[in-house]
Amino acid sequence: MNFLKNLIGPPAEDVWREVAEARGGVFFPSSFINLRLYPAMQAQVGVWPVRADIYNDDKMTFTRFRTTFFNPAGFKFHIRTKTVFSNLGISLGMQDIEVGHPDYGPHEPMFGTDSYLDLEEVKRRRSEFDDQYVVQGNDPEQVIRFFRRYRIRDLLRPTTGMRFETVGSHLLGDQLPPGVSKLEYLELGIDRDARRLGELFDLFGEALEMLVEMGLTTHSAPRIELK
Repeated sequence: MNFLKNLIGPPAEDVWREVAEARGGVFFPSSFINLRLYPAMQAQVGVWPVRADIYNDDKMTFTRFRTTFFNPAGFKFHIRTKTVFSNLGISLGMQDIEVGHPDYGPHEPMFGTDSYLDLEEVKRRRSEFDDQYVVQGNDPEQVIRFFRRYRIRDLLRPTTGMRFETVGSHLLGDQLPPGVSKLEYLELGIDRDARRLGELFDLFGEALEMLVEMGLTTHSAPRIELK
């Protein structure tokens, strides 16, 4: 156990436990017995159980949030932080949907507190959004509607390695039945910021409620346990 604490640092265990408890969720400590090298947690966001863990991919470590939702129309979106390489891809014809100005709508958040509802800050970010992110999807009109919801935009951060997307069943990943998709968020590194971890739970709540509003899913969750 001391090895694991040295590997990720005591603050990660403590912060994740704190966030799980604050959300009324479940905390899973790192454990050699359970072959879990990093902490994990799961909390209910509306009707959806959202699981957060630490994910290793190609020698890189990510903070990851996931849940599943019914997606009979097969709606897909993908957003990630722009880089020099993505800008090159765009210049060569890679899809990058221009979202434009946000839809402010009502000022009350669906999830979380109103601490992030600084309208002046949101107005400043509206001109930055398309410069900061690559946005892709299989229905551009719906993707634009989704990302014009300013509460979703305001909870995103253009951090290194960030991506937020819908994902289908994968041979080497989560196995999902037809009509079910996974909503997944990844950012590079182990996040030890309690406020930011809480905001990511809020991001999932805002995104899923927006999908309900758009008629793309319902207030029901698939009975699928993510590992």
